[in-house]
Amino acid sequence: MRLSCKAVILEWGEHMGKILILSISAMMTFVFSACDSDNSDSGMITEADLTERENAILSITAEQSFVFDYSTDGEYEELTVWVEKYEFGELVDDRLNLLNMAIEEDGSIILATSGETDTENQLSFHNGISTNGNVGVSRNETTLPDETFAGIWGSNPHEMDPAEGELVFASILYSSEEGGSSSLPMNFYEDVDEHINELEEYDIAFLLKGEFNRVEGE
Repeated sequence: MRLSCKAVILEWGEHMGKILILSISAMMTFVFSACDSDNSDSGMITEADLTERENAILSITAEQSFVFDYSTDGEYEELTVWVEKYEFGELVDDRLNLLNMAIEEDGSIILATSGETDTENQLSFHNGISTNGNVGVSRNETTLPDETFAGIWGSNPHEMDPAEGELVFASILYSSEEGGSSSLPMNFYEDVDEHINELEEYDIAFLLKGEFNRVEGE
């Protein structure tokens, strides 16, 4: 499947970063309220079904965003989310924008990105976790090469189980090739180690990953 490509050309000032963080916090509150009543599956993580209002908030404040709902049935006490950066398939940063937070049984995970082109291609990541009315947000930046890229975004279409260890929630891919590149195959998310060579096709690739940590002694 081919996806339409979008040039990475955005103009964001420093105040937009603050607005984005506040908007994510508000968004996470809305999302958590919805998933707390609708999510009946225990021990699963799925892509969130957002309302029109939630989608509007994210589209106004972020270049691209992903939201996932989780339910752990009380078996886990912490959640860690981070972004990994790859260049032509080689891992160059394995803990970009790390966020660790104590969690309750249900909650949500969000990744939003924004960029600016004042002097360089700067990409900002905003990771968020919402649980039991509490929201944690982590922000970090990375620099893209000074050239025009086409971007492709994708999320894990499968139901995920916290017991699987490290999980890949979403991908953000950049290619300088004319015409862009195809999106990652669906089986990439089922076994990342087996299909990691797929990332060699992209100049830069980011993976949003996470891991649930069990309650001590269990």
